[in-house]
Amino acid sequence: MQNILFDDSYEYRFNPNDIDISIQQISLFYLLRRLEKNEIDLFADYQRNWNLWSAIQQSRLIESILIRIPIPSFYFDSNDDGEWQVVDGLQRVTTFYNFIVKENFKLIGLEFLPEFNGYRFSELPKELQRRIEEFPLNIYLINRGTPEEIKFIIFSRINTGGIKLNNQELRFALNQGAATNLLIELAQSDEFKDATFHSINPKRMNDYEYINRFLAFYLFKIDYNGNLETFMNNCLVQINKYNSDIEHIKSVFFKSMLYSIKIFGENRFKKIDIDRIRKSRINKALFDAISVNLAWLEIPELENLVRNKEELNFEFENIFNDKYFNEAISFATNSRNKVEYRFETVFQLFKKFKL
Repeated sequence: MQNILFDDSYEYRFNPNDIDISIQQISLFYLLRRLEKNEIDLFADYQRNWNLWSAIQQSRLIESILIRIPIPSFYFDSNDDGEWQVVDGLQRVTTFYNFIVKENFKLIGLEFLPEFNGYRFSELPKELQRRIEEFPLNIYLINRGTPEEIKFIIFSRINTGGIKLNNQELRFALNQGAATNLLIELAQSDEFKDATFHSINPKRMNDYEYINRFLAFYLFKIDYNGNLETFMNNCLVQINKYNSDIEHIKSVFFKSMLYSIKIFGENRFKKIDIDRIRKSRINKALFDAISVNLAWLEIPELENLVRNKEELNFEFENIFNDKYFNEAISFATNSRNKVEYRFETVFQLFKKFKL
């Protein structure tokens, strides 16, 4: 394989006139009514990450409202059904829901109104309850019609909350439907957990990111343009839009996970340290290249890899002597040329033993 001059350049190209964002001022009471009527898609989207603030952090937000300190603006996406999805302000919205609707925590650690420590919402004086409910909130609403591929860029730019959502959490919030259900099912599967040594921490949807990467490269690798985050988001958009063959996708994913164990054993998805100085861990770039290449093969080809696994693993270790391959899985791994290099290297390795 000839050496490649790696180029990590990429430019966003879209029409700014397609962006439609309106500015509104609503009362906190109005926000709560939308929550109670399930007109804000919140809890299903962020069931593992929607309640990250401590009781003190939540109490201090309520205290800010009680003493009339302005709080940052909120960003919501309006979908085709008129529902809102929280883009920026998730923990603040959750705090309002916890304290006012569910009343599942008492105020604690107040700095300016310590006399109300230990109070729930319904225990506050009526005047203070009204002050909270009538508190004005500034919101930015991304209106229907704004293209999906542009939304992810917008959300990445405006996602500035106290606990900033990562890109996978944003993708998950934006693409509810068949795509996110697929992420959940595959990430929770025994096949994925076994293949990854039960070592992928699900916090902040890290496991979903592995699955999302697999789906994107398996389904759309030919369209990869060098921007991984947008590429992964577009993958979920396309799965929802065209109702992709979900059962087939699940089948090839499970097949890939099973044969990764059969073929590579303890070395699966790991960057091998030739000098054995440090213990190897799962490498995301290797996970992409190996899992997707396995998924592209038929069962008889995979069985041939199993039969030749000793020789295959010997050559697999030798790959790490290639400095370009090591770069392609270690540094600025998202450039198109580095993606192509590592995928092609693994493809050529399998090609030697699959027949």
